[in-house]
Amino acid sequence: MEVNELKIKLTELKMNYYRQLKNDGKNFSEETVRSGYINKMLELFGWDTGNLSQVLQERKLTKGQRKRLDEINSNHSKPDYFLCDRGITVTYVDAKRPQSNFSEDEDIAFQIRSYGWCTGVPFSIVSNFKEFGIYNTEPEPYATQSTYDKAIYFSIDQLIDNLDKYLPFFQRDMIINHEFSLDSLDIGTEKKRA
Repeated sequence: MEVNELKIKLTELKMNYYRQLKNDGKNFSEETVRSGYINKMLELFGWDTGNLSQVLQERKLTKGQRKRLDEINSNHSKPDYFLCDRGITVTYVDAKRPQSNFSEDEDIAFQIRSYGWCTGVPFSIVSNFKEFGIYNTEPEPYATQSTYDKAIYFSIDQLIDNLDKYLPFFQRDMIINHEFSLDSLDIGTEKKRA
């Protein structure tokens, strides 16, 4: 799908999201974000959400990965999405409720960093669909790490407006072909702990 068409489709999805949030905000759960919006967005970016060699949903990490998580005292073990290339995880996406302020929540940042780090993927994503966070998951994470350390946050509007910038972190073929650069988002350079 070409970029302009993709922008139109994402804008339509965004409008549906805000309409549903306005009309039924109290019942707008994490599951609604996943099934109604994240799944559809992934499909727009070339992921087949029905193909288990491309997308796994709500599966537990392997025993070996959970052992690595024990080393850093992380009790998280069940990402919402494993995005895969022929069954091998290339990144994770974790969905949150619309009310979630994950850019300020150290536990959510530690959770998504832990998933990516224990598997050795370079980045992972958190989203409630109206906002996104991309985290560099190469360095070993720690629980009190600033949410902004080696991470970037942006809105659905910024994603649409700057699609060329963010596309390599969402588009299936670009991720699989390693066409992304963490340095392009200024989250690739490891910083020392404060």
